[in-house]
This record gives sequence, structure tokens and C-alpha cells, in this order.
Amino acid sequence: MYYIEQVVYILSDMMKNKMRVFLTMIGIIIGVCAVVLIISVGFTATNVVELYFSGSLGGNRVQGDVYSVNHTDDYDMSYSELLELADSNEMFLGALLESNDSVLGNVVIDESHYAPANLKGVSACYAQAHQIIMKSGRFINSADSACKSSSVVISDIMAECCFDSIDNAIGKTISIGNDSGQMIDAVVVGVYTAVDNTGKLNRLSDKHLWVSNIYCSYEYFNKCMNIDTNSLKYDTINIVVKDGVNVESAVNYLMRVLMNRFADKEDYRSDVYSGYSQAANTNDTVYLLMIVFVAAAVLSLIVGGISLMNTMLVNVKERTKEIGTKKAIGASNSDIVMQFVTESVIICLFACAIGVILSFIILLILESRLGFFFEMIPDESLKYFLNTSDISLAVNGWAVLISAIFSIVVGITFGVYPALKAAKMSITDALRYEL
Repeated sequence: MYYIEQVVYILSDMMKNKMRVFLTMIGIIIGVCAVVLIISVGFTATNVVELYFSGSLGGNRVQGDVYSVNHTDDYDMSYSELLELADSNEMFLGALLESNDSVLGNVVIDESHYAPANLKGVSACYAQAHQIIMKSGRFINSADSACKSSSVVISDIMAECCFDSIDNAIGKTISIGNDSGQMIDAVVVGVYTAVDNTGKLNRLSDKHLWVSNIYCSYEYFNKCMNIDTNSLKYDTINIVVKDGVNVESAVNYLMRVLMNRFADKEDYRSDVYSGYSQAANTNDTVYLLMIVFVAAAVLSLIVGGISLMNTMLVNVKERTKEIGTKKAIGASNSDIVMQFVTESVIICLFACAIGVILSFIILLILESRLGFFFEMIPDESLKYFLNTSDISLAVNGWAVLISAIFSIVVGITFGVYPALKAAKMSITDALRYEL
């Protein structure tokens, strides 16, 4: 009951000096608001980074780079070596291959059935690596690669533009022609769901203008381009792992294989990573920046604490007679200390609550304006990813807890000295004191 009475008395005293208390709280409010904003935005950023990297690099594949430090030796991996590596472990689904170039042209059936196209050569595991969803038929398989067949996979948009429906497209022969007069014949074996990563499709008035990717086997594409696949070399190795496989295990295995290739060469180097490891590295940077900014925000809390101490010292001086009276009727030194420390903590907690509410309002405003900030990004693919992702800026619970703990610590730390000064007053001097 005594402590409740103390709190009620402290609150009533705060109401009598509202302006002074508010000015005292400003530094703490700013510090708390900054801490909550930094941590909340930081954790949202880490989630977006993980989602972006796992989608762009592929959460189900690992990538390795081989190179010479002095740029004097050729450590690139041959086509046959790459296939052998992809078959060396049951964790691997296959080597991810994609032609460096593509053939941009048109598929014309008749005057009303046509579509622009971009022919690319890919390996059989390309669909799993890029989450391509088949609507009908199948994707390119290892048999197509082995025999360099003319099988191709087209988008559902191209199927509708050229053959009126998806089902009508399967089994049809098409020719992809470019401006130089080159014609590449192919047979449609599958139709995939087109994904617009730029947001341009919805702005087109006619779907016949949409450029779709056509996928054929990597080997058939090279054959059409008069490229000897067996002579190709790779300084970057991409391997797709099977579903359910621990990606880090695949990274470690690939790292061991690449390190042992030229272990006797001093200038040979290899780097291995996955989409998740890229995200982890980026998130480490985000966490480091969060720590730096939170440390800067804590300085504001310390400044607010100094202001709090100054205010509490003024309070002690103004209430000298009150302190003397309480001690005269039996209040112990610990009671006096507890009263002023409690008052200091309550002021800090009020400031903390205001700071959290202010950060909540700011986050709501920022979330409503995210589209405006995203439009400033020059990369169309990244811009579309951010615009289509469900990004929510919410107050982080850990941020609130950390802010509350900091506020209590500041209240105790900077309230102890004025409280001890009040407790050490002699009863006689306190009762005689006149402002």
C-alpha cells in the first residue's frame, strides 16, 4: 500500500511540473524512438535480404568460383569436368548451365498468330533452380541434352498468342527467326507459367508484344550457334542440389572438391557460397550497422539521463523541507532514496512509452510511402521484387524490451545521485531551509 501511495504522489507531482518533466524526457524519447526504429527496420531488412538472395541466386543451389591470384594460370573447369563434378555426389541434382548469349527473334505462325521470343540454352535442372512452374508437358531433360534434340519449352503467353491455347502448343514445330535471317527449328514439348519480374506485362496493351523466353537444351543451342560445347570452360560453377538436402553440406563438399583440384598450386583460389550464405553475409553487415546506429541512439539516452539528473537535483532542492518533514516523522534514508529513484524510473518509463508510440507512428508513415522510395531504385528487377513483396514495417518486440530495459537502467543510474543527496540531508538543516 505504501508503494502505491508513493507512485500516486510521484504522478501528481509530475502533473504539477508537466513542462519541466516533458523537457527532461525529450532526450530519452528521441533515444528510445531511434532504437526502436533502427531495430525494427533492421530486422525487416534482414528478412527481405534473405528472401531476395534465396530467390535471385537460388536457395537450392551452390556456386563456386575458381581463379588464379596472379592471373597467370588457367584453372577454369572444362565441360566434361563440370558434368563429372555434378555426378560425383548424391546431394547434387545436376550442373546448372545457361548459354552466355541468346537469340532474340520472332515466332510467326501466321498474320494473327505470332510472338517475339528470346531463345536460351539451359540444362535440365534450370527449372528447379529458378522455380519454373510447368503448365503442360515437360521441361528440358537430360535426354534432350545428350542427343542435342530440338525440344523447347515456351511460355503460356506465347502458347496463347501463337496457338490460341496451351494444349494446342504441345508437339507443334516452330521456327525462331532473328533480324540476321537465322532460323532455328524446334519442337514444343512443354509450356511454363510466365513470370513478370519487371511489372511491364500489365502495362502492355497487347500480349503479342511481350518477349517470352524459350528454353532449349544447352547443347542444342551451342550446336545451332556452331559452338563446340566440349571446348567450353567455366570459372564459375553452379550446382543445383536435390530437395531436402542441407545446402551448407553441399557448400562444404564443393569447397573441399575445388580446394583439392590444384592444392599444389600456390596462386590457385576457390570461393564457394549459396544464396543463403550470401544473405547471411549481407545480414552480418546489416547487423553491424544496426549495432553502430543503436550505439549512437544510446548516446541520446545518456544525454537524456544527464538532463534527468539535473531535473532531479532541482527537485531535491525544491523539496528540501518536505524531505526534512518526512525524516522527522520516521522516514528512513532508504525510503527517501527509493522515492527519488522510483520517480526517476517512472519519468524514464513514461518517456519510453512515448518513444515507442512515436516510432509506431513513424513506421506506419514509412510503410505507406515504401512505394515512393522503391521507385527511386534503378534496377527494374529489384524494384519489382520489392513492390510485389509483402514488406511490413512493424514495431519489433525485442526493440521495445531493450528500450524499456535501457530506460530503467538510465532512470536508476542517473537517479541514484540526487536520491542519495536527498537522503544525506540532516533533519535540522532541511526543516530550516528556505528557497
